Amino acid sequence: MTSKIKIFFLIPDLSYGGAQKTIVNLANTLSLEKNYIITIVVINNKKQILNLNQNIKLISFNSNRLLFCMHKFFLATLKFKPNLIISTTVHINILNILIKLLIRTKKTKFIIRESNPTFFRNDVSNFTKRVCRILYPYSDSIISLSNFVTEGLLSNIKNIKHKIYTIGNPIDIENITKQSEMITESNFKFNQNFQYICFCGRLSYQKNFEFIIKIISKIEMPNLRILVIGDGPEKNKLLNIIKNKNCYNNFIFLGYQNNPHYFIKRSKLFLLSSRWEGFGHVILESLVCETPVVCFNTPGINKDFLGHNEIKYYKSNDTTFLANKLKKLILNYNSEFVNFKPHNIYNKYNIKTISFHYKNIFLETIEN
Repeated sequence: MTSKIKIFFLIPDLSYGGAQKTIVNLANTLSLEKNYIITIVVINNKKQILNLNQNIKLISFNSNRLLFCMHKFFLATLKFKPNLIISTTVHINILNILIKLLIRTKKTKFIIRESNPTFFRNDVSNFTKRVCRILYPYSDSIISLSNFVTEGLLSNIKNIKHKIYTIGNPIDIENITKQSEMITESNFKFNQNFQYICFCGRLSYQKNFEFIIKIISKIEMPNLRILVIGDGPEKNKLLNIIKNKNCYNNFIFLGYQNNPHYFIKRSKLFLLSSRWEGFGHVILESLVCETPVVCFNTPGINKDFLGHNEIKYYKSNDTTFLANKLKKLILNYNSEFVNFKPHNIYNKYNIKTISFHYKNIFLETIEN
């Protein structure tokens, strides 16, 4: 195909979310190529954190509710006539397919990207799952970010096997490395007398930070400090749990940070305790920062990440057992990670490599 390909990327917003970050990374990379015209379409843009290349057009519907912007999306699609509309996250995917059914055109193809294991999650309603079973087969292509997500889709939805592709999340290795070395604006200062480990993510039910608190409360190390990067609806609840566990001094809540990689780079370990992950994007980011990762029984982590010394995975809910394991890792850090070679894991997810796979799917979808 020699003519330029016009792509709409439909996402909730430009805030610091895993799905949004993936799409922005991909859009920025594609926008550097002359045969792509990229537009980012967001439901609202009240909190823009992620940066777009200057040649990317941004359309914001300025709406707080998904259904309220449906007619705007419909009109924008008719006006600009993109070759592809690519959405991510389950509710945005549903909107995308509904627009396809309303427009009924073969000139625009509709791709949905499943960024989380929808049918595994208990925070997605049964009604939404039923809608997915009905609507997802009408998409032109489905991109799943891991085998775990793909298996969930195939076991719950009929007639999609021929149109589903599994592609991992892309990471901008060069940018993450640069950010990890930058001095960041923060009131927090590292103290050489303390041992720092890091958590980065939304303080929500999915991320299960309460489990980390239970583990840390059983480790007797007065110089241990856990950096908590992120904010969310469970913050006050978590602060109360920490207070009740008498381990308040072990935790430092830094809130949202523009450059979390600076803190990850200077931590001994990165902790992941999610009740589920669609892929485990933050694992790659931590490894690029040269920080080993410790995972506590998190379903959905990419299978490529398992079996590596750089990523310790403990399939247990026994907090005493896990506290002993974590303490041992901290105390024996140099011997535990003596052959630390994270590039063997993250190199295959370089944004340039992943974007190549996406471009092949785009062409296949347009030509079918």
